[in-house]
Formats: sequence, C-alpha cells, structure tokens
Amino acid sequence: MSAEHPLERVGANLRAMKKAGGVVGGTSAGTACQSAVMLTGTGGNERVLRYGNIPTTEGLGLAEGVIMDSHFVVRRRHKRLMNVVLEYPELLGVGVDEATAAWFRPDGTLEVVGESAVLVYDGRRAQAALQPDESLRVTGMTETTLQPGQGYDLRARSPLTAAMPDAAPPAGDPPPEDAAPGDTSDETSQP
Repeated sequence: MSAEHPLERVGANLRAMKKAGGVVGGTSAGTACQSAVMLTGTGGNERVLRYGNIPTTEGLGLAEGVIMDSHFVVRRRHKRLMNVVLEYPELLGVGVDEATAAWFRPDGTLEVVGESAVLVYDGRRAQAALQPDESLRVTGMTETTLQPGQGYDLRARSPLTAAMPDAAPPAGDPPPEDAAPGDTSDETSQP
C-alpha cells in the first residue's frame, strides 16, 4: 500500500500493534485484508481456473506468507483461491470457512478454531497447462483440509500431526461407565 493510501496509517498502526504482541482479527473482508495480496471480491469467474482470472489488490500484510479467503467452504471458493495461489506460488492460500477462525500463533503455526474447516493450498510444485477453452489443468498443488483443533506449520508448509497445545480434545463417545478415572479407551476388560 502506498504511503498516500488512506488506509496506510491504519495498516501501519495495526502492524505495530501486532509486532508488540497485540491480536488482530476479522471476518469476511476483515479476514481477506490481512494478507499482503488481497482478493478484491469483484470480477472474475470463481468457478474456473484461468490465468489472471481473479482480481487482487494490496492488503495490510498482517498475515505474512499467505493469501486469505473467507466464507470458503460454504461459498465454494476453492478455485478462486487456487487461481491466486497459481499467480503467487510463494504464498500459501488459506481458505477460512464461516463460523471458523485460523489462529496464526506466534510460533509460526496456524490452528483451526470454530465449527468448520480451514483449507490450505500450497502451489510451489503446481504446474498449469492451458486448455483449448483457456481454462487451466492444474497438477501438483497441495490441498490440506484442517478441522477444529488441527494445525499447520506455515514455515515447513505441512500439517501438524499432533493436536495443537491448549486445543480442546476432539469430541467423541464418553468413556464407558465402568472405566477407571482417566481411562478414555472404548474397551473394558472382561473378567
């Protein structure tokens, strides 16, 4: 964002607050504007993979190394984000669904909080082939679907295999009534 842009002062203040340990959050456009490359939400065909198809502009740069999109699963924005990741393969695409948050933790990981999913697209190894109808056939793009409590290492570009620290355990069946305290197994011993 240029120094003359009216939101630059706001962006600079938000970046300074974040650097000092503050927390920044947003929904809808408030999610999308946090990345350095921001989807504008206007124009383009969200259902087709095509070069230059989805308009972008400069965002606030609060979420480093990613391009963020919102209402992701509900509005089927997969190809919209894939288009932009193809143009910026050095950035991860992070699609956040409704009633869900991507918590960017200080340790360089992302944790999913809420009711739905976050999808992460890695386009570093993606290859696109132009088709006769000018759409793209894409291979090699990695898509990772994360559920609440699951995490992703943004630096290593890989999902975390263990539950996030301080994350609530996944919901499941309660332990059997005759289980010993602290025993969460589904099996009970037979005499």
